[in-house]
Amino acid sequence: MSFNKWNWVRECEEEVMRQLQDGTITQEEESWELVFSMISDATTYSYDCFDIIKELNYTHFEEAIFDCKDIYGLAYNALYEFALENVDVDNMVRNV
Repeated sequence: MSFNKWNWVRECEEEVMRQLQDGTITQEEESWELVFSMISDATTYSYDCFDIIKELNYTHFEEAIFDCKDIYGLAYNALYEFALENVDVDNMVRNV
């Protein structure tokens, strides 16, 4: 199964919203912590990391926020940057 960036965004937003609605998380910071945890979960296996890097067309390793010593770091950076741009935590927190 290959990685689909838009499905991943949808899954993240659904999980954040579910936890906001049930009171598990209540603040924006907690919401982002959940997203970052989901990034870690998505970048556990090397074959998933290759799919993530390919799907996100991640090529700017020199500008990475976190250490890129291996495929896991590259995929984490790629998904982290993508999440910051595409997961709408701010709006979800405001609308709960």
